[in-house]
Amino acid sequence: MNLGFLYIRYLSYNENYLISYITFLYNLITFYWQIVHFCFRCLYMIKNELNEMRNTEAKNWNKTGELSYVLKRNGVDAGEVKFPESSLVRVATFETETEKYTLERRGLLKIALEINNGKGKPVLNAVQEKWYKNSYDVNFGARKLKMVIRNNPLAEFALLNNNEREINSYGLKVKDKKPFIEMKGEEEENNVLFDFLLWSLIKPAANESCGNAVVPTRVI
Repeated sequence: MNLGFLYIRYLSYNENYLISYITFLYNLITFYWQIVHFCFRCLYMIKNELNEMRNTEAKNWNKTGELSYVLKRNGVDAGEVKFPESSLVRVATFETETEKYTLERRGLLKIALEINNGKGKPVLNAVQEKWYKNSYDVNFGARKLKMVIRNNPLAEFALLNNNEREINSYGLKVKDKKPFIEMKGEEEENNVLFDFLLWSLIKPAANESCGNAVVPTRVI
């Protein structure tokens, strides 16, 4: 009887020890998992902050007046866009340190677009491919580009090279019920006139969707 009782006590002791050991390991693993999870959350937040800083430094449009916006690149003013209060022809003007440009509508139906320099010489023009298409043939100097207008579901204007590769785009997006203008582009295709053209087209579309609310911009 004594030996049997001691054996049962021995088994009970080992079982309690095993349960305690497993509980200890579970708590230890949970503790370290919480630390790892916390570290990943911190890294994710830091990554987002760095992206926001990079986006702000890379390219951004800042409102400077009721109808005027300044393009900043790496914190430096690259030019200012001004929209007219009302005009059937002139869409906007864009002034840099060295030149002043105007974006105007051309043609009988005012569908074609043309950017002229301060001397009135065309430097970029865009003509609709066909009346039923949302795409334009763009001539920029010796380059042949294409501009497409998408609605998926909100407005987006994109420039494509002759290989149909997207090189710049401005699109109206919504995240957490807040609208913003998403800007995408290849670094080597970072021409200020592309920004002038796309901004002058997307901003009125954003105004139609969001009223007079300030719509922030983000670089992707």
